[in-house]
Amino acid sequence: MDKRTQEADTRVSIKQPRYTIVFENGQLRIVDMRGCELDQSTTARIIKSLLATDGVAEERRTPACVYILEKQVDEDDSDYKIGMTGQPIDLRVAAIRRSENDPNIRLVHSIQCSNIEEAYELEQTLHNYFDDYLIYREWFVLDEQELNWLSQIRTPQDISQISLHPPTLSNDVLLSGEIPLLSRSEKHKINRMMRFLSRVGRSEISQMNEARKSELLDDVTFLQHIANKIEEAIYSL
Repeated sequence: MDKRTQEADTRVSIKQPRYTIVFENGQLRIVDMRGCELDQSTTARIIKSLLATDGVAEERRTPACVYILEKQVDEDDSDYKIGMTGQPIDLRVAAIRRSENDPNIRLVHSIQCSNIEEAYELEQTLHNYFDDYLIYREWFVLDEQELNWLSQIRTPQDISQISLHPPTLSNDVLLSGEIPLLSRSEKHKINRMMRFLSRVGRSEISQMNEARKSELLDDVTFLQHIANKIEEAIYSL
């Protein structure tokens, strides 16, 4: 048995436009473009659609939704999960409460979609909009302005409206008329970094792949930039 055959016996990946089917060590998983494993209900529906013989994919006929969940991390701050599911939303919320070991996770908003494909595309669009605010997996740092924008999306078609452009690039203005020392984007990035670093230890960081370590070094450079900005403001007085 050659090396390629041995590798195929332990791990087989089949890439699809929106997800990858992975068969590894006797286990089958379906992961999205970010490498996050889909929930069991969505996985089952995709497998069923791939095995369908009537010429119409099951996933194109099954209603689904995109949801936003809130998980309070301390008295003043919350993380928000943007996900999608093809199962009843209450079952999905219950599953996430168990996986996160947090019974207080609550549903903030949901967007009904006509099928799983439409829900997946909307989910990926929102993930791309808020990519700078990603903490880990599908959890993001969002503030009231972003949440208000999300609450206006009732159907996937709403997101194409110019009036609903996400407010990720706007900055606050102080009562004095000055622009704050930190932009909203910088504030979000700092919050994201602090949330992430509060969840990992030294050993976990040392075991990260080179790409993730490079991202962390970029974050260090960013923090040095913020420190320099604060120092300049102090000595300019």
